[in-house]
Amino acid sequence: MKRIFFILLAAALTAAGVTGCRKKAVKERKERIIRVGTMRPVHKLFQHRIPVQGTVMPVRYATLSSKTSGTLDVRNAEEGMSVKKDSVLFQVDRSNLESQVSVAERQYDVGRSEVETARIALELAKIRMRKSELDFKRASTLLKSKAISQENYESAEVDLKGAAAEVSSREANLKIAVAKRE
Repeated sequence: MKRIFFILLAAALTAAGVTGCRKKAVKERKERIIRVGTMRPVHKLFQHRIPVQGTVMPVRYATLSSKTSGTLDVRNAEEGMSVKKDSVLFQVDRSNLESQVSVAERQYDVGRSEVETARIALELAKIRMRKSELDFKRASTLLKSKAISQENYESAEVDLKGAAAEVSSREANLKIAVAKRE
């Protein structure tokens, strides 16, 4: 038992030695003197402003564009202005647009005339083709009875082939004219 007592006493002395029984040094604090001035309260109007510098970023962005291109004739809003929904901000010069419409109408009329001209030319070529077919049949009959020469027969055959080529050409021209119009 004595042994346990000596062990506990040795542990207590060791703990006291580690932590020490020293006196803690107290630091001296210097006092600062601050002068404070006072004023009488003055009644002023409060303004909701904060004088700072920086960049203002918008909450929402909007892209403005016109359905047609052209020069602006009327400008009812400036950058940074507040505007109401559906208000007219700008107007494109109408004279340029009206002239473009007029030119487009004339081009449409020209295209319609070209189509009509191509149809008439095709009909004429078909009439010439029918006449050439009749002439060729007649020349064939006359050649069998030896009433015309071989040269006249060949001439009628060439005329028939030329008329067929002209019909093909006129059909192509009509297709081109219709395609241009569309």
